[in-house]
Amino acid sequence: MTIVEPPRILDFGKACLDIPTEYPEDAMEDYENEQRDRWGSRYGDVQAVLWALSRYGIYYTDPNCDNIRFDPV
Repeated sequence: MTIVEPPRILDFGKACLDIPTEYPEDAMEDYENEQRDRWGSRYGDVQAVLWALSRYGIYYTDPNCDNIRFDPV
């Protein structure tokens, strides 16, 4: 294990492999709105990261500012 610096993704505790978790449509709408509010101008960047992970069969369900960092602290 090594020390990492931004940009980075940490904590894959809420990731699923190969099959994405299913959520009700109304829950997904709330989730999307919450993510837009949380990430602001970085929302598109976060979506790109999640999409890239999904291409490898990794479905990451907990993107938050403690787990994904873009800028050095």
